[in-house]
Amino acid sequence: MPGFARKISRDDGYGFPSRACAVSHIRRFGAFPLGLGLAALQTFRMASGRKQSQLERGERVYLRRPNAADAKEVIATVRASRDLHRPWVYPTDTKTAFDGYIRRNRESDFVGLLICRRSDDRIVGMANLSQIFRGNLQGAYLGFWASAEFSGQGYMTEGLQLVLHFAFKRLRLHRLEANVQPENQKSKALIKRSGFRYEGFSPRYLKVGGKWRDHERWAIVAEEGERRLAVRGSQ
Repeated sequence: MPGFARKISRDDGYGFPSRACAVSHIRRFGAFPLGLGLAALQTFRMASGRKQSQLERGERVYLRRPNAADAKEVIATVRASRDLHRPWVYPTDTKTAFDGYIRRNRESDFVGLLICRRSDDRIVGMANLSQIFRGNLQGAYLGFWASAEFSGQGYMTEGLQLVLHFAFKRLRLHRLEANVQPENQKSKALIKRSGFRYEGFSPRYLKVGGKWRDHERWAIVAEEGERRLAVRGSQ
C-alpha cells in the first residue's frame, strides 16, 4: 500500500512524544519573548478563534481543533512550560513551526486537538493523533503535552479520556500507541490512568532533542477504551 510504512524523519517540531523532534532555532514571536512567565499567561486571552466547534466536552475541559489564531497562546504556553517539557518533548515554539503544524493538520493522517478549560477557554494542553492508518490497521500514534501552569490539576487526565472517545467513536480507530521515554514518570502515570497497557521497550527508538532515545511502547485498543469509558460514565 503506497505510503503505508511512512515514518516522520524530519524535525517537524509538532511536539508529540511518539515522533517528537527538536526545534533547532529559537526565535521571538510577537509580544511573547522566550522568558515569558506563568503570571503573564494567566491574563492571556485570544482576540478571536474561541467560537469554534467543541468536538468533545467533559466536566472541566473540552476538545477543539487548532487554527492560526492560536499561535500566540500556544507559543507562549510552550515557552513558559519548557522546564516541564524537556527533555521529553519539544513542541512548536516559533511562528514558523506553528504555521507548519497548522498545515500538517490539513493532512488526512494527522489530527491535532487542543485541550481547553471550559471556565475560561484557556489552553491547558494539546494532543495529536499522527500517522493515522486505515485499512486493516485503523490505528494511530498518540502524543501530548501539558501547560505547566495547569499541570497536576487533573485537566490532562480528563482531556485524554475525551481524546480516546474522539479517536474510537468519531474517527472509528481501533488502536492507539503512545511512545514514552522510560524516565518520563509523569507521562507514564498519565497514560496508565488513561488505560494504556505496556507493550515493550524500543532502544534508541526516536531522535528527541538531537539524541536517539529509548522509549517504552504503550497502547490501548477500542474495546479497552470503550469498557473504560463505560465504567467512568456509570460512576
